[in-house]
Amino acid sequence: MLLRVCAMLLALATIAGFTLWRVDTMWRGTGAQVSSVIRHGYQWYSSQDQVFGAHWVNLQPSSKLRSTELVDGDLPSWGEPRVGPYEDRMRLGVLAIGWPSPWIAWTFESSNRKVLFPPFAEIDDADTSLPNACDVLRGERPGPPFTWKLIPSGFLITALVLSGIYGVLLEYWCARRRAQKNACHSAGSSGSTT
Repeated sequence: MLLRVCAMLLALATIAGFTLWRVDTMWRGTGAQVSSVIRHGYQWYSSQDQVFGAHWVNLQPSSKLRSTELVDGDLPSWGEPRVGPYEDRMRLGVLAIGWPSPWIAWTFESSNRKVLFPPFAEIDDADTSLPNACDVLRGERPGPPFTWKLIPSGFLITALVLSGIYGVLLEYWCARRRAQKNACHSAGSSGSTT
């Protein structure tokens, strides 16, 4: 039981450490791909970028549609836009961290033209949005207030996989320690009988 608790604590520490490392060391993305999606009765400009352990989705409503039933285009579940109403010139950016699956996401929303982050999605095809989002999180760049959410599926899967790996490693380490102790004890016992 103690090994399981230790394995889970190590898994949680790894998740926290990876999150801090990824936010602190973000350099550049690979270049966002701009496309369009249909959600909540709007056609949206969408740009997405990712590097190891970090994902970016940027959305901007471009035109209102007659039907609110249409859904088209791929977005990760954590990057879906909220249901309206939407302010004029609204921009929405979501930064998600985690590997192999994101476990935490921060959402940035702005309609203020003087706030340059998140950028307009239709022109967000450079490789700077990921590091800029991390700069806003760290308070090193101006940006709108942001909210965060845990992504339960990614968090749970990662925590279980990591705790399983740590559990196996701890079991192996304990078995080796016991074997070494027994070997020393056996060597000491046989030496004292001769």
